[in-house]
Amino acid sequence: MDILLKDPGQPAVNVSAAVQGADTNALYMGRSADLGHLLFGISPPVRAGTVPDPIQLYDHTGGVTKPVGILPGETTPAPGGSVLGSYDYQHDQGSVRNAVSADGSKIFFESPAPPRDAYVHYPYWPTGLYVRENGTTSTLIDPWATFWGAAVDGSTVVYTTSDRGTGDRGLSTFDVATKTAKEIVPTSAQVQGVGGISDDASRIYFVALARLADGATAGESNVYLYDGSSRLRFVATVNTSTNASGNPGEAAGWGSEGIFEVGPISDISADGRTFLFASRRQLTGYDNRDRFALYVFDADRPTAPLVCVSCRPDGLPPVANAIMRDNPHSNAQGPTAPMTNVTDDGRRIFFQTQDPLDPRDVNERADVYVWQDGKAHLISSGTGEESHFLHATPSGDDVFFITANVLVPQNVTGGLRVIYNARVNGGFAPPVRLTPCEQDGTCQGPPTAPPTHDEPGSIGFTGPGNVVEQLPPGAKKPPTFRVGAISRKARAQLARTGRVTIAVRVGAAGKVSAAMRAKIGKRTRTVAQASRTAGKAGTVRLTLRLSKAARNELSQGRRLRVRTVVRYSKVRGAKQATFTLVGAKQKRGR
Repeated sequence: MDILLKDPGQPAVNVSAAVQGADTNALYMGRSADLGHLLFGISPPVRAGTVPDPIQLYDHTGGVTKPVGILPGETTPAPGGSVLGSYDYQHDQGSVRNAVSADGSKIFFESPAPPRDAYVHYPYWPTGLYVRENGTTSTLIDPWATFWGAAVDGSTVVYTTSDRGTGDRGLSTFDVATKTAKEIVPTSAQVQGVGGISDDASRIYFVALARLADGATAGESNVYLYDGSSRLRFVATVNTSTNASGNPGEAAGWGSEGIFEVGPISDISADGRTFLFASRRQLTGYDNRDRFALYVFDADRPTAPLVCVSCRPDGLPPVANAIMRDNPHSNAQGPTAPMTNVTDDGRRIFFQTQDPLDPRDVNERADVYVWQDGKAHLISSGTGEESHFLHATPSGDDVFFITANVLVPQNVTGGLRVIYNARVNGGFAPPVRLTPCEQDGTCQGPPTAPPTHDEPGSIGFTGPGNVVEQLPPGAKKPPTFRVGAISRKARAQLARTGRVTIAVRVGAAGKVSAAMRAKIGKRTRTVAQASRTAGKAGTVRLTLRLSKAARNELSQGRRLRVRTVVRYSKVRGAKQATFTLVGAKQKRGR
């Protein structure tokens, strides 16, 4: 297996070829938010009667592939191998949650101390947790640790420590800047897993067997919230051991992959206020009959009861598990696929269930729902074939699901499963059917109007949505949008400060988005993007900020050819403008 990277309009590049042997496999593990860093492992072949060489972790950035798993003071990859976060392709646990910081400058990896057996997991050998900074320096965080997540910017890492004798685990954080560790609970707490970490790692939800707060039960899987204060908050008690059906304890699912039968079972809003988790235990008055139900805890209302978002409004027991999404093993997404069940603001929660929570749901099969404003709303059709949730954007304005149902005229696959995007304020209108020409020349449109001239030095946007052709009497005028020209002064400001604001006038409520792409090195990448939703007709202003990589190029006095694309959800197609930014080389002090 190879790792391929493809930019729009460019051929795919095999980024693993430089470090991959003829009989080895490459495993995708993760990436930075801007795709500037692509992390993968090289897995040697397994031969009968031998212990295979360990996996080694690599980072592809700026057209160059470099090893990540280099221990402090060394120059070659660790002899015990290395993986991103606690990535574990042989077991149900493992986390890669923010194991790569948003800008890719910090990468957290684990490396076991050799000798090792590739098929024996901790606690039979110590596993060290490290951080690699800027591709040059590695720091040991803890020699007996398991990575569970980090702040989005990589400033803080959350991990469990292990008692060398009993294997019991405690919970700690590590400040990367100061290189200092902080113990949250000791190993005697018997921590089982971490279910949620806010974007700044100030709120952490975890499970432990010890009684650490009022309401918890010793020896049971108690869910706690750590918010930086000296007092932990008790959230709930979930199932600890296997049930009659042989299902495992629920804390085993609080990694990136989750429990095999239902997939991941927890998610969190960006600020950590809204925490979503699944449990078979009856945590409200609803009888879920040992089926998984989905519950929400509000950290700003800690004394309020849990809310069950998947419980049937008619009070009847569920017919199947409510789940956040299918197990990644069943759809080849893998533990590193970026998924959202809880929006950044915590107002929307997405999941799937076979139970009819909406009167329109009549197919008695799996359907996709959103919980918002205290009620479950159907997103998929609720009729015909089953539908499965895939992903939602952080805002929740775009929801992706897969089904064999034909939901739009453009779907001509004949019943094959396809991916749909349910979009706030609608998507693209169906394409207009073209009437065949009866004779030559009858299908030619009117002559193209001469282009309008922007003021000197300004770059105008071209594309659909500006002009409305003559409409029949009584016909409704379709929405339009215009994008203000980018003046020479605005382009100079963008090159100098990395920031520019564009004005988009829309004819009706809808979402407006803009993105800038430029070639840096050998790759064309997105260097700025922004979006806003207009509540009515009027002008929307979008502020675009250049990425660090783009600003670095300009600071070296280089030129960037930038293509800007603006989209409006009510108009099919996009408006585009292309211009060149000229950087000024920064003078260095002596």
